[in-house]
Parts: sequence; structure tokens; C-alpha cells
Amino acid sequence: MSQTTESSELTLLDELLSELAAETEAHCDLLREHLETARQYLVGAMPAEYRLNLKLAREILNCISDENLRFKMDRFIQRQIDPSEAMPMEPRDMPT
Repeated sequence: MSQTTESSELTLLDELLSELAAETEAHCDLLREHLETARQYLVGAMPAEYRLNLKLAREILNCISDENLRFKMDRFIQRQIDPSEAMPMEPRDMPT
């Protein structure tokens, strides 16, 4: 993963984490933990561990009550796990 790509993905992940924090849903603590750990692995250049934590996070996305946020997270994770099968994100799907 190039530094530019890593920086872009890190920015998106940070924005999604920020949106998730705004949800203040206590039952999403495990999801936050997986995403924060994935972030650490992304920064540490550990791609296999990064993808594993994103897969674990994806399994519990249903804790998010906001459908739009859940959809954005799912698309982000899919793009990270297997970019060849993911649909491109539309500008309206990007974290705000």
C-alpha cells in the first residue's frame, strides 16, 4: 500500500470512527475496538492484521442503528478487504 493510499484510507477510517463516536451507542464498543485496532495496524504497516480486524468489525456492523453509517462502513471495509470486488464509493457515501 502506498503512503498516499495509506494516508487516504487512514483519513477515511478516522472519519468513520468519528461518526461512530457521535452515535454514542454503548453496544458498539467492540466495533470501535476492532476499528481502532485496524487503524493501529494500518499505521504500523501490518496489512494482514489490518484486514483481519476489519473483517471482525464487519461481522458486528449490525450494532449501528444508523443505516447510512452502517452502509458507509460496510463499503469502506469491503474496499479494504477486497478492492477488486468492491463498488466505488460515491461522493455522497463519503464520511462527512
